[in-house]
Amino acid sequence: MLRAYKQLPRSWQCRLSSSSSATPPSTSGVSYTKLSIGVPKEIWQDERRVAVVPAVVSKLVKKGFNVNIEEDAGALANFPNKTYEEAGAKITNLKTTFQSDIVLKVRPLLDNEIQNVRNEGTLISFLYPAQNQDLIKKLSERKMNAFAMDCIPRISRAQAFDALSSMANVAGYRAVIEAAAHFPRFFSGADMPVVITVLNSYSGWALCAEGFMLNNSLMTIVGALIGSSGAILSYIMCKAMNRSLPNVILGGYGVTTGGSARPTDATHTELNVDSVAELIHRASNIIITPGYGLCVAKAQYPIAELVDLLKESGKKVRFAIHPVAGRMPGQLNVLLAEAGVPYDDVFEMDEINDEFPETDLVLVIGANDTVNSAAEDDPNSPIAGMPVLKVWKANQVVVMKRSMGVGYAAVDNPIFYNPNTAMLLGDAKKTCDSLLERVKHLAA
Repeated sequence: MLRAYKQLPRSWQCRLSSSSSATPPSTSGVSYTKLSIGVPKEIWQDERRVAVVPAVVSKLVKKGFNVNIEEDAGALANFPNKTYEEAGAKITNLKTTFQSDIVLKVRPLLDNEIQNVRNEGTLISFLYPAQNQDLIKKLSERKMNAFAMDCIPRISRAQAFDALSSMANVAGYRAVIEAAAHFPRFFSGADMPVVITVLNSYSGWALCAEGFMLNNSLMTIVGALIGSSGAILSYIMCKAMNRSLPNVILGGYGVTTGGSARPTDATHTELNVDSVAELIHRASNIIITPGYGLCVAKAQYPIAELVDLLKESGKKVRFAIHPVAGRMPGQLNVLLAEAGVPYDDVFEMDEINDEFPETDLVLVIGANDTVNSAAEDDPNSPIAGMPVLKVWKANQVVVMKRSMGVGYAAVDNPIFYNPNTAMLLGDAKKTCDSLLERVKHLAA
């Protein structure tokens, strides 16, 4: 904060309850209802962000603040004026917005904006004081209280105010999407999460370099953490696939066709929910192999409830997780934990692959390439050599997925056509809900 306050009297700094010294007079604060908050439109080139979204406006209004939003301030961020008005804000002009008691911005003030702010007002924004000393001097001349969001320490107590990390996170994901759009080939099999972590690591190092150039130690540290963690995760996943990083990134160049793992004139067996529920009811040793489809459908909650029900009836139920999918942030392990699945029930590929031959039933939910036997049997397959979960060795396999379509590797999965495999097609969430209800009925 730019304004310098006089040091508090010594009696304020350390005053015993039994002290006879006079208590300094208290200063009454200002009611929220008498304070106005202004959100001007960002005018930096290519800046589409807005300092406050309608959801936050409603919270501020509920506390009593008067919120002034400059017309079309959120238009480029897909927040039209109507959404702010519905949240309780007033749509005002530029002058009224800048004359608010508190001004909230994303970018540092430009010269023509400084002329509009009120003297002794309050500004909360990214400021980068070390790089914008002229701006800081001008704000000081107007006796403003300025809070630089980029200078807030990255500690646990200040996490709610850590705007820099959130922006770095958004930039990292955007970099991955942009890079994927320009990548000259499709990602195959488990290559996709590896490529994503590599690109995310690159975005972290780019942020680190930017922080170094701007003499911003916080940005440098955050970028280094993102870059190093992405690099380590990429190495771990490549090691899990028995492949090198260059092989994952460049392995598809020069490949015109991939091997087809589908047997000639192959047919598959389809079952309905009632039939699968009967298989579950009769099995005593069950392994559940979740995949990307479970994550998309958010079917982990009915599955977690189903597992609890089966364990109560004395069945042995475990989860088998592929190492690549299990380490992806926000996937599988995390989703299962959110649903209340104990970590003791979740096993990685190396821990559980040898136990599939002794398993009565395997439920494959939304997985494809990570359970594809072509990785071992077809040397011409794009995923040849990739370690997979050997679910086909179980006595009975039920694959639950939306359709018979291929996965990221764009090759057929031969286990779909095995005599011990049955397909339960449909939306994972709806199918799991129906399966849970049917198993409950059989258990009763």
